[in-house]
Amino acid sequence: MKKALLLLSILVLGSLNTFAGISDLGGADSGGGDPYAAEFIAQGVRAADLISKAQNFPASAEQFLSTVKTTKVEFVDHDLISPEGLNVKALNWPSKKLIQVNQNAWWALDLAGPTAKLQLAIHEYLGIMRIDDSKYAWSSYLLYGKAIGSSTCLYSYKGLQGFLAITFLDKDGDNKTDSMNLTSGTGTPENPSQVETTSPMVSLNAHDKDPNNWSLSITWQSLGIAQFNAQLPVTISQVPGSYSTKLYLTGLFTETGRPSYQFISNMICETKLP
Repeated sequence: MKKALLLLSILVLGSLNTFAGISDLGGADSGGGDPYAAEFIAQGVRAADLISKAQNFPASAEQFLSTVKTTKVEFVDHDLISPEGLNVKALNWPSKKLIQVNQNAWWALDLAGPTAKLQLAIHEYLGIMRIDDSKYAWSSYLLYGKAIGSSTCLYSYKGLQGFLAITFLDKDGDNKTDSMNLTSGTGTPENPSQVETTSPMVSLNAHDKDPNNWSLSITWQSLGIAQFNAQLPVTISQVPGSYSTKLYLTGLFTETGRPSYQFISNMICETKLP
């Protein structure tokens, strides 16, 4: 039963929808009266409250809040292109103390989970502080815990390569997986050409008396054109190495209106642990 409860706790990552916040913005007025900028700044203040309770974070709550107060946030309606040539949600300019955010991308984050806007704000303010969060390592640590391993699945569909990336997170310091962070997109996790704004959905498939035979049903949007599903073993966070699973195209329906899954191919995944 204890193991089953632990497995169920892995699925609660997407339900983290409330954090204690600092109600007083402390005079932060760097949004120029823009309500979207004010929302972004409020997320930064919220993050400072989390930092005040975190251990081993590379900045203090006071330093982070000072950065929030002194950084201008500007929302734009044009594409933002990173130095690597990628179309991104936001850009930060440390020398100018300026963060630019694409307005449409900010709206879309409402569909990506309850902490998506908060994580983007943390990521951009850390950039202003010149703290490396290039792979969202520190922002993920602050929100979800310490990364203690990962599993990456690669596949192709209609000539395009897609990926599903899973990070195993330890929230209580016992070096065991308590939750997972999942992302999907095109290319590879190391060099993505596109990252989906909608987070993958996870459910536990407890189809056997033995919890070791249970599976995680993961459904995600990718390649901008299709929705996929795969059943991954619950032991992926415990056993390193490569494994294969079946990849299905979903979002389909039979003539009678029942949901349908179309097998595409086997998907190769690899789990890496410390």
